[in-house]
Amino acid sequence: MNPDHYRRDLTQFHQQLMNLHRHESTNQDDDESRAADILAAHEHLSTPGVIASLTHSAADSSATEIEREARRRLAEIARRLFIQAEAHEVKLESERCEKASSIKLPDERATQINSRLAVALIANEQDSAHRQDLAARWFDAVRACDDLRVAVWRAGNEARRELEADEVQSAETNQTTQVDVTSAARTYLQRTAEAYRSHLARQLLKAQIVGTPSFADSLFFNQVHDLKTLLPPGQLEAVYRRLTENLHINIRQQTNIRLTNETSDIHHEAHVKDFMRHDGCFVFAAPADVRLTFGGSTQAGRAFVEFTGNAAQAQSFAWTSADLAARYPEFTLPLARFVSQRNFDLTTERGADFSVVHQGYAYLFQSLCTDAAWLRETCLMNNRDAERVASRIAFAEWCDVRRLAALVVMQAKIRNGESDPAHDDTAREYAATLTEATGFVYTEATCALELLATIDAGNEFHARLFAVALRELLRTRHGRGWWKQKSARDELIDVWNTGARYDAEQLAALIGAGALDIETLIGNHLSEAANTGET
Repeated sequence: MNPDHYRRDLTQFHQQLMNLHRHESTNQDDDESRAADILAAHEHLSTPGVIASLTHSAADSSATEIEREARRRLAEIARRLFIQAEAHEVKLESERCEKASSIKLPDERATQINSRLAVALIANEQDSAHRQDLAARWFDAVRACDDLRVAVWRAGNEARRELEADEVQSAETNQTTQVDVTSAARTYLQRTAEAYRSHLARQLLKAQIVGTPSFADSLFFNQVHDLKTLLPPGQLEAVYRRLTENLHINIRQQTNIRLTNETSDIHHEAHVKDFMRHDGCFVFAAPADVRLTFGGSTQAGRAFVEFTGNAAQAQSFAWTSADLAARYPEFTLPLARFVSQRNFDLTTERGADFSVVHQGYAYLFQSLCTDAAWLRETCLMNNRDAERVASRIAFAEWCDVRRLAALVVMQAKIRNGESDPAHDDTAREYAATLTEATGFVYTEATCALELLATIDAGNEFHARLFAVALRELLRTRHGRGWWKQKSARDELIDVWNTGARYDAEQLAALIGAGALDIETLIGNHLSEAANTGET
C-alpha cells in the first residue's frame, strides 16, 4: 500500500474515533454500532498484505531516514490494528458482559447500576462501611467476566504470533537502548519500601481512613477528598490561566486550543453517571484542533491533579510542528489511545508505546502539584495550605507509582510464562504483591481486570521515568521555579514541536537529559518525604 494513501486513511480513521471518544466521554453512552461501522470502514488498514507492504517499504534505502522511520511507525500501527481486529468479537463480548453486570446500591439508594460505574462510586463514597459494601458487590460482579478477559488476551496473542510467523521484518531497526522497565520497577519497590511504610499510617489518618486499609480505601484515598476545599473544581480555569501565564504562553492567542468548561452540564443532585464524566484532552488534529475540557469530573482533588496533566498534553499537541503533522501524521496523532495493545501486549517486547512521551508531559505538569511554591503562586494558597497539599498529593502519587511498579512485575511474569492469568495461583500472587506494594489489602477479585483489561503499567511506569528526567533537566537549567521561566517555555516548545517523532529514550538523549534512570525517581520520592518531615 502506498504510505501516503495509508496516512490519509489513517488520519480519517483517527478523527472518526476521536469524535466517538469525545461523545462517549461527555454523554457516557457507548455506541457499539457506530464503533463497529468505523472499524469495518477501515479494515483495509490492518490486513497482513498491508503490514507486509509497509514493512517492506520501511527498508527502502532510497527513502530518507525520517521517511523510513515513519513507515516503520505506520507498519507498527497496522500491526496493532490487526491484533485488535482479530480480537474484536471476543472484546465486544467482554465489554457487553461488563456493561450487563449490575449492582444494587445499598441502603436507600435502590438503583441498579452498571458495575463499571461502581468503581467511581466507591472512589467517591465518604462512608467507610458503605464503601466496603459497594466494593463487595462490585467484586462479585466483576469476576463474572474474567473468562472473557482472558479470552481477549489469548486472541490478541494468537494474532500477534500469526503476524510474527508471516511478516518480513525491516532490516533496519531502532538502535535505542530501552530502559528495562521491569528491573527498574523491582528496584523501585525494594528501595522505597521502608520509607513508604514509615508514614503510610499517618497519611491514612489525615485522609480519615481507619483500621486495615482495603482496596476500596485505596480508590477513595487516591481521589484526595481531604483536599477538596483547597482544590475546588471551580478554580481550574483560573489555575490554567495562571499556569500558562507563568510559562509566558498567551492562551488568548492560542486559537488552536479550545477550552471548554462543562460544569454547567452536571446535575449535582445526583445522577450516578455524573461520577463517570471525564475531563480530558481531545486531539482531533495536531496542532490545529486540540480541545481541553474541565469541570465534568466530580472526583475531588484528583480532578485538579489530572487537569494539570491534561493541560500539559493539550499544550504539547498544540505546539507540534505543523509541517511534521502535515507530512507525517503518524508522529503527531495520539493514536495510542485507540491503537493499543494493552489487552494483548504482555507477551511482546516490540518497542515502547507511542503514548509514553506525551504521558510523560502529563506527569511533568502533575508533579507541579507537589511543589509548594507553585501551589502558592498558581493556586494563591498560603504557606501552610500549600505545604499540606504538596505533601498529600506527593504521597498519593507515590502510592500510585508503587501500585504501577507492582503491576509491572506481575505483567512481566505473565509475559515470561511464569504465571498464567487464568490460574488461581496468579490471582493469589497478584493480591499479595499489590498489598505489599501499596499497604492496602487487595483481593483476588480484581486480578484479571487489572492485569489484562485496564492498564498498561509498563508504559505508565516508563512515562514516569521520562517525566522525572525532564523535570530534573528543567530544574538544572532554569532553577526550581522553571515553571515561570521563559527560557524553560522555549525549551519545552522545542521538545513539543517534535510530536512523537522520537521515543522517550531518544528524546531524553537529544535534549541532554541522559539515560532514563530509576535512581532519579527513587531519589525524588525519598527527598519529598524527607522535606515534608514524613520519614
